[in-house]
Parts: sequence; C-alpha cells; structure tokens
Amino acid sequence: PDYDANETGQDTYQYITSTMDKGDDFNARFHKRGTGAYAKEASEKLDELGIPGIKYFDSTSRDLGEGTRNFVVFKPEDLKILKRNEEKVN
Repeated sequence: PDYDANETGQDTYQYITSTMDKGDDFNARFHKRGTGAYAKEASEKLDELGIPGIKYFDSTSRDLGEGTRNFVVFKPEDLKILKRNEEKVN
C-alpha cells in the first residue's frame, strides 16, 4: 500500500496482522485483527525488519499529543534493566 502520513502505528500494526494469513476469508481475518490472533507473528516480522518494539503516548498524554510514553519491546532479551524504583540494579 501507499504511504499515508496520517496513518498511525496502530493502523500499520493492524494492517500487518490482518494480512498474516491469506488462507482465511475476509470475515475471519477481520474478526482476528486486533485480537492478538496474529500479534506474535506481526511482532516477529517487525523485529526481523529491524523494528524492535513500539512506543506510544500513555493514557494521560494521548489526547495532548505530548508527554510521557509507554514502550513495548518485542524481545525481552533486548532490554537491560539499569534501575528499579530509582535504585541501581546489579
């Protein structure tokens, strides 16, 4: 598909999950989309393409379009925890 500057990351992720299994009929794909049926496969594909995770505004920042964010990393082994509750972790 063509690039759409107004498309969100969620739109892209849902598009990927909706096209994971071409063997399903449209209604089956539609009902699976966004439910996690293909979430693992979509995350693995994005990771293969060099996209290790996603970030998005948290619930209090979302409407403002600025503020703090949440991060989802597809592979936990890609993370190294440095601090927990502002205390260094060994």
